[in-house]
Amino acid sequence: MTTYGNLAGRTLLEERHDMKEMMKRLENKLEKTDAAVADLQYRVKVLTQTSEGYRKIRRRFLEVYRRDILNEVDRQGFKIISEGNEAAHDGDVVTDASLYTPGEQHDEKVLVDLYGLTASQILYLGKCRTSLSKFT
Repeated sequence: MTTYGNLAGRTLLEERHDMKEMMKRLENKLEKTDAAVADLQYRVKVLTQTSEGYRKIRRRFLEVYRRDILNEVDRQGFKIISEGNEAAHDGDVVTDASLYTPGEQHDEKVLVDLYGLTASQILYLGKCRTSLSKFT
């Protein structure tokens, strides 16, 4: 772009141009940071769900012992057993799929047979669902 004017005016135009370029770079960095934050939030959510389910299963184990060996289970104990059964036996597609990414599981055919999707497809959809929940 050809610019006419005095030196001070041209300097201001160059500074304006430089500022726009710097803003573009900052916006790109912000987008990458937002994506990284969203990914970390998703991972924390998966870990939280996994650990909550595991805790319910462990509490179930203790209450089953109390029920079967000590014969001392109460209503609360039966409720804990029921919650543990749900955590142990209900499907958790995202957690199941996450087992395939670090290489813990190698038989992805089982996952595809169960859910009709590959691990990467499930994890992608899980991230989409998490991202969309921000807007609802």
